[in-house]
Amino acid sequence: MTAAEKGKETELIDLNEIMIFRHVAIRGSFSAAASDLGVPKSTISRKIAALEHRLGVPLLERSTRGARLTEIGTRYLEASDAALAAIEQAENLVADHRARPQGKVIVNCPVGLTRDLMGDIVPGFLQRFPDVRLHVLSSNDVMSPVEDGVDVAIRVRARLDDSALVMRTLGTSRLVAVASPAFASRLEPDFEPSGLLREPVLTFFGKGGATRLSFVGPGGSVRSVTVRPLLQAEDFALIETATCAGIGIALLPDHAVAEGLARGSLVEVMPAWRGEEGLVHAIFSRTREISPATRVFIDYLAAHFHLGLTARGNASPPHQKTRSTVKAGADEAILRHGEGPSR
Repeated sequence: MTAAEKGKETELIDLNEIMIFRHVAIRGSFSAAASDLGVPKSTISRKIAALEHRLGVPLLERSTRGARLTEIGTRYLEASDAALAAIEQAENLVADHRARPQGKVIVNCPVGLTRDLMGDIVPGFLQRFPDVRLHVLSSNDVMSPVEDGVDVAIRVRARLDDSALVMRTLGTSRLVAVASPAFASRLEPDFEPSGLLREPVLTFFGKGGATRLSFVGPGGSVRSVTVRPLLQAEDFALIETATCAGIGIALLPDHAVAEGLARGSLVEVMPAWRGEEGLVHAIFSRTREISPATRVFIDYLAAHFHLGLTARGNASPPHQKTRSTVKAGADEAILRHGEGPSR
């Protein structure tokens, strides 16, 4: 092999030369190709000359009327069309790969929401987007998408204080007071928030200290009380178990007690009063680029999280009981056994 042949073997192919040649061949004119591509005619001529020099054969016959393909030019055009189509397909493959949601999404979610709602959402999401890997950090510790490296943080609060973060509302949640049917039957009629001061309270907030709560009642009236929980735990399941055992009154989000109310293992003790509404929302960084995987996860949350809240938190099954219906049932049972109420 000669030095010249070795030089040709290592010479890089300029795809722009081939694409310009194709435009000239199709249009039959250097001027028309230059107009289509938005470049000077001299650039077209220079690129075609360089291509023919590299190949060592004339591809086009020039004339005052335009340009037409030589025999080898025709064969080269046919072969190069197939090559360019393959390159375009390769480019599209990479573009699709970059656009397709994939990779890891790190999600920080409070313990209670992980159990009650994420469990309904995650399986469907992973089936819909099999190339996405989820890492769910179930913790009540506040983690920041900016400082702690999480992609999405789910929170329940009224407003967002950090301007570096973006908030997308998913739904709402309210605090509900519930107890076991046996415990509820011992409470006085028309139990109100002030009664929480006299009863053992079980809840997920307070860190063992006193917490002031506000409840909205009939006609929009507001009552505030300061409670000191007998049991405080981040795990909603532990609180529900202790409540069903008759330990006291649990103050939990509506979505956390919906299934217990539906089963009848829990009853509302003051159904006319609800805790103030909190917003459930997804937080993500304003300053960091959001990956396609993170974007579709946030969109999927927005589409399905609200449905989960509605199904669990706002549903009122026909057999759901309140404290008054449980008390009435207990009185009927006593009367059937011949034990009238004390006079």
